[in-house]
Amino acid sequence: MNKTLEQLKYRIENNKYFSADYVRGVIREVDELNQEDQTVAHLLKAAQKSGWLGKVDEAGWYSSLLHKSIAQSERLERVQENRIWLMGTVSAH
Repeated sequence: MNKTLEQLKYRIENNKYFSADYVRGVIREVDELNQEDQTVAHLLKAAQKSGWLGKVDEAGWYSSLLHKSIAQSERLERVQENRIWLMGTVSAH
């Protein structure tokens, strides 16, 4: 659980927005927890309680309160924008 939470924190620091499906992807990648909805909800609640995440909006997106703008060139900025756009193609429901 701690490994998954740390991985989620890393992702929150490096991405502005993501969906609950994105959290499921982190869980699958770490391969530490099952895929039950309660697990995802628990991680999102823990992240909000820690002050890492804002509340979910009407579109199903959670905003990062930790996002670090690390882009040092126009190319890197485009990479970040592409990553955010790809996450936007995944439904939160």
